[in-house]
Amino acid sequence: MRRIFAHWPRRLAWLGVSVGVLLALSACRPAAPPTSDLAQDLLATQVSLALTQTAVVAAAPALPSALPSPTPLLPTPTALPIPTASPTAAPTAVPTAVPTLPPPPYDGPCTPELTTSDVTPTWGDWDSYRGYRTDGLVLPVTRYRTFALDLDNLWGGRGFGIEVYDQVEPGHLVFFVLRQVCHDYGEVTDVLVMPKPGRNQSILLTPRRYEYSNEFFEPSVAENPMGMLGLVLDIECSTPPAPFTLLQVQVDPAILPPTFDEEIRVPVQVTQGWWLDVAATQRFQPVDPHIYGACEVYLGLG
Repeated sequence: MRRIFAHWPRRLAWLGVSVGVLLALSACRPAAPPTSDLAQDLLATQVSLALTQTAVVAAAPALPSALPSPTPLLPTPTALPIPTASPTAAPTAVPTAVPTLPPPPYDGPCTPELTTSDVTPTWGDWDSYRGYRTDGLVLPVTRYRTFALDLDNLWGGRGFGIEVYDQVEPGHLVFFVLRQVCHDYGEVTDVLVMPKPGRNQSILLTPRRYEYSNEFFEPSVAENPMGMLGLVLDIECSTPPAPFTLLQVQVDPAILPPTFDEEIRVPVQVTQGWWLDVAATQRFQPVDPHIYGACEVYLGLG
């Protein structure tokens, strides 16, 4: 223990020297600025920096977090000229020139310019009759059928008419369309030649204007043959035919009953059709027979 305490005076001397040196070095260091001034400078710097960043953010638009992939620009196609006609289109028939007709005075006086024409028809060349004017029948024969057409009164009237001949062309019917040009004269505006109907076929002109058939109801027979006199076939379809439509119809004989009367209705198929444009050209125009849909014929007043 004595040996330990014998070193204390020396250790105390060294401790005093160390404290003195530390005090001397502290006196030589420069004085630090006040803590309060440093805090204010830092606060001012942070406020200035925040205002500067806010101004920058307000001035620059916000950028999307992910930009979409650029779409490649395609060249604008150049419009191709529309061809006036398809190079593969089927040739169309050139229509016969429509004759120039004066306004029909109907019951007006017949002046020389209305009763004469430059047309000289030839028998058998039925197309040569277009433009021919006459105050009687078109053909001088005794067997014919003639009836009037009228736009306002479908059951009759003056203005337009049709003459049908069944014995001037073997196996054919010849239809002449006439337009009245004055009180007594008519002019042929169109001619239609078609085969006579065969068995279980009929030719009809709507509405109930004309009917021509050859054994349409065979093998069926009339319940009262005398009661059938003066009656003709009429037709009704899901799409009604327009007035002055000429139709060829066919019936399946297997669906005919043993006897028929004026109340019978029979389904038929329309095989051909022509529409007479009375208002404009007074000429027949072909019609697609399929447009009429389901049809049936029945006996009507002639």
